[in-house]
Amino acid sequence: SIVIEGVDSDLEYKIAELEAPAGYNGITNPQSVAAKSGADRIATLSNYSGAVLPSTGGIGTTIFYIIGSILVIGAGVLLVTKKRMDS
Repeated sequence: SIVIEGVDSDLEYKIAELEAPAGYNGITNPQSVAAKSGADRIATLSNYSGAVLPSTGGIGTTIFYIIGSILVIGAGVLLVTKKRMDS
């Protein structure tokens, strides 16, 4: 919990985490909080412990798309060539 005093009222502020505590995942998107005059505002930020999940899909799937496209184009060329030879 934190308390921030001395902010201008009726403005919107963004809360960002610059460094996550040890063992916790960082919060990547800043959260907006609107300050209202004479009112307390509560902003809840969730910060979970554990490992960051790896990115999936990457370059590994791209090679399959390229090879598949080449095979489809090759099959099309072979089909057209065979039809012309039969004619």
